Amino acid sequence: MRFSPTFPGPSTLGEHDARVDSVRAESAAGVKERATRALWTAFALSLLARGERGTESV
Repeated sequence: MRFSPTFPGPSTLGEHDARVDSVRAESAAGVKERATRALWTAFALSLLARGERGTESV
């Protein structure tokens, strides 16, 4: 009698879950990146505004 191990076939549900998790991770990274960019943009604009106010008072 020959021994032949049986392995479970690929689960399409598991693959789908992994794909969804990957998309969620990319989406979260994108949100974090956009939030960081918005924060730095607001900071730069505030510095520019402060500089403009400084030149007006001189």
